[in-house]
Amino acid sequence: MSMGSRSTGGMWQVWWWAVGLAACSSSPANVQDGSANPTICDGSSDVRLAIQVGGGGPAAPGQAMLSENGWEFLLVDGSCVGWVLHGSGEPLVRTLLSADDERQLGAALGLSTWSAIVPTTGGCADGPTSSYRFGEQRLTGSGCGGDMHSAWAELNAAFSAQLERLATLGQPWRGDLHYVVLPEQSQNDPRAAVPWPLDTALSAVAIPEDQLFNYHAGMSHRATGDDATKLRAIRTTSNMPSSDGLTHDFTRVTDAGAANYQLYVRDALPFEQENGLLPASLF
Repeated sequence: MSMGSRSTGGMWQVWWWAVGLAACSSSPANVQDGSANPTICDGSSDVRLAIQVGGGGPAAPGQAMLSENGWEFLLVDGSCVGWVLHGSGEPLVRTLLSADDERQLGAALGLSTWSAIVPTTGGCADGPTSSYRFGEQRLTGSGCGGDMHSAWAELNAAFSAQLERLATLGQPWRGDLHYVVLPEQSQNDPRAAVPWPLDTALSAVAIPEDQLFNYHAGMSHRATGDDATKLRAIRTTSNMPSSDGLTHDFTRVTDAGAANYQLYVRDALPFEQENGLLPASLF
């Protein structure tokens, strides 16, 4: 009889062990089907989530500087501070994500399903590249073309929607600026030129006409303190109509009534390198 009891108890132990194992193994399944969200805000100072739309065909120096860290991007660190650029000619927005914002963002982007996504390659000629990183997981592919119903296309669409949503939650960043000055490229701009507000002469910071095609990312000037405040006061952004009713991504400036120039300005992120570029490893 005692032998039978031990046998029965052993069977129950095996049964409970199997039930427990099944319960534990259901967690990875939930992660794979997206019903559980990984943690973005883990309390660290590291950039945990980094998404960038960049690249594309050749761009003139002004537009190249505005987009040198991406035409659009979203960066979220472990303390839930988010940096949002909704468009390369728009102000940088800093926002603090709530716990609900974090959950909504993770669910919308399907962070737990990235391992099953196959990015589109090739795409459109001169089209942008979309780069995603969460922790150590990375996805990179074409920002256009391919199957519009694929998981990759759905991820790109979800990012666009979340970028727009988060851009409305924060405030424009008031830190340092990067800028380039070009000789005026068109005589047909109806806007009045704005006086140059800095002590440094425009001609000293402007890119010479014969050097425009030598411009490359990282060649901009950095404005700090009062200089940044003065440039921000005359800044033109692509999301705000100008005096002529049109949208522009540069300000028309003049130096003591002499030649006119085009001023392009973008916000600097606190963790940029000395040349204004983000570390390549970020994405």
